[in-house]
Amino acid sequence: MPRRRAIIDTVQTVPPAPVRVYRYAPARRPRMLIACALILFFVAAGALLGYEHFRSARAQKPSQDPYAALIARVSEFMVLPDEPPTFATVLDATKLPQNSFFARAENGDELLLFSQAKLAILYRPSLQKVIAVSAVNLGEGSSTPEQHGS
Repeated sequence: MPRRRAIIDTVQTVPPAPVRVYRYAPARRPRMLIACALILFFVAAGALLGYEHFRSARAQKPSQDPYAALIARVSEFMVLPDEPPTFATVLDATKLPQNSFFARAENGDELLLFSQAKLAILYRPSLQKVIAVSAVNLGEGSSTPEQHGS
């Protein structure tokens, strides 16, 4: 019986050719790129829509105090007392009392009356200027501002 082992020893083994190993098969790469692009698109679209919703909700939020903007504008020109004022709008300047405080008042002017500080401020929103400032005597009988330089 011939020895088989001798034949196996004489055969030379050839090393295999190097094989290129892909992380993903080349046919699957475009699919992965398309899937990543779609995911990125939907995340960006969601972020943009969320931002627009947040911005529009913030813009439509009603102010708690309708006169807060008026107080802020007047406080740019002078220091206001730490109390909530009483507001009035001049609708007909001809019906106002005839004294120096109301001499330059026009229709649409805003009157801020601070009762504890006894201070009256006449503000014109169209010019964004304080027209007159006066001390107020809120004693019995009279509620008109006292004459004071403007």
